[in-house]
Amino acid sequence: MRALFIPEDIVATSVRYQASMHIGAYQLQLAIVHIESGEIAYSYEEKFSEQRGFAFDGAIQKLTQAWPNTVFHSTTVELEPTEFTLIPENLFDKENERMYFGNSLGVDQVVLNEKQHAFVLVYAISSKLLALKSLIPGIKFIPTPLLIATSTTTPLTNKSIASVLIRGGKHGIHLVKEGKMQLLNFFPGTSMTDTLYFLSNACIQHHITMSNLEVTFYGVVWTEDELAQLRTYIGNVHAPETTEEALKDIWKLHMLCAS
Repeated sequence: MRALFIPEDIVATSVRYQASMHIGAYQLQLAIVHIESGEIAYSYEEKFSEQRGFAFDGAIQKLTQAWPNTVFHSTTVELEPTEFTLIPENLFDKENERMYFGNSLGVDQVVLNEKQHAFVLVYAISSKLLALKSLIPGIKFIPTPLLIATSTTTPLTNKSIASVLIRGGKHGIHLVKEGKMQLLNFFPGTSMTDTLYFLSNACIQHHITMSNLEVTFYGVVWTEDELAQLRTYIGNVHAPETTEEALKDIWKLHMLCAS
């Protein structure tokens, strides 16, 4: 595994770049993106052994050892919450955030929140990850549900659109109908059959004709045969054609969330 070493020329001109990360329990992904061109100037990925440490320890240790003493234009880290929920903004009680999860959270979980349109996304993460706040100046946490929701722009009033992120054995789906959010949730599965199953059920529940639905996929590269089958059922499909394009699409969402 190659070392995490951000090139000196990037560090010297760091204000021209955005640093974007995705941290899973045993995974670290990093992309340094040039703000003006949108090109990835440096990337790094490492998976850590589950037998050699606890969740998040590998990523935090790696960043502690290798993160440069500099400030980027913005720095984001996407985190997958252990739990999350959406609360209407007018009903949100910040002083009692933990109550939204009942007794399901462990003592090592912290609760944070992000406003999303007329809702507040309340989510729980490992308290270990708070160490990144003191390690990396100005870092912004992006919970994965927020990333998916950000990807779905407000459509025309007569349109229904969805964003689907497929990664780590899960589907994340954000569904919008006539400019209003209908669904933001995660489901197990990674196959095209899983995708069609979850989307068709969502459309039935929210009275949407699937042949009129516009769907943008993230994190997955379909084969031509799979795309053809998807387009048999879905009205309009947008999907990356290469792994590199799929990664760029994710990092572009980071930039949207950072702005």
